[in-house]
Amino acid sequence: MAGDSLNGGGFVIMNGIAFDRDGNITVQETPYPGSNLFSLASGGAIYLRDPHQKVVNEQLNGGEFVSLSEKDWELILPYLKETSGFSISG
Repeated sequence: MAGDSLNGGGFVIMNGIAFDRDGNITVQETPYPGSNLFSLASGGAIYLRDPHQKVVNEQLNGGEFVSLSEKDWELILPYLKETSGFSISG
């Protein structure tokens, strides 16, 4: 994963969800329980669903939190639609 995600670089989407035995979506206790989030990445972006802000700066391995921009949303929405199996509007 390297480069500017909005200009052909790599990115990862982490939703922080799981499915129960009945196929219902459940929220995980933390979207990333480790202490070294994507430690070998040399650039790019991680789009992280973390509504309760459980991931902290110490887990980012030199990265930083930034707000999701309209360009970010345009980049990731097609992937979310493709992999979700649900209808997603944006």
